[in-house]
Amino acid sequence: MIENEVSILRKAKHPNIIRLIEEFDSPDQLFLVMELVKGGDLFELITTATKYTERTASRMTHNLLSALAYLHAAGIVHRDVKPENLL
Repeated sequence: MIENEVSILRKAKHPNIIRLIEEFDSPDQLFLVMELVKGGDLFELITTATKYTERTASRMTHNLLSALAYLHAAGIVHRDVKPENLL
């Protein structure tokens, strides 16, 4: 299963999808070096913010849908889209 995810990350080149920078494989472990994304996940943002402007909510929704459209065009289905998985 992890091999499939790594394969997808190798191919995915989209500004709203976290980038795989490097991978290191040993006999019993796989190490992934991913792009650093600061700011926490969407769940954390939702639970700490008191409100969002329509502009902010629209931009976040647009970015998410853009990434999903890119994946779907490549025949990839995320299957676990939730605020905790959105950075």
